[in-house]
Amino acid sequence: MSCSTWTYGQMCIMQCQKGYDVPASIYGEFVCGKSDGKWRPNDHVPDCNGKSQ
Repeated sequence: MSCSTWTYGQMCIMQCQKGYDVPASIYGEFVCGKSDGKWRPNDHVPDCNGKSQ
């Protein structure tokens, strides 16, 4: 995860090691708002997928 703080909380982008991809079923961005402290779209970060050859 690569995260940065912004005015309304924290934003993180999922990153995978070489040879792996972010799952196609998710957008790859996670946001945590200061007002409620909850991660969106949810607090579960899936595993990276192996790239198909």
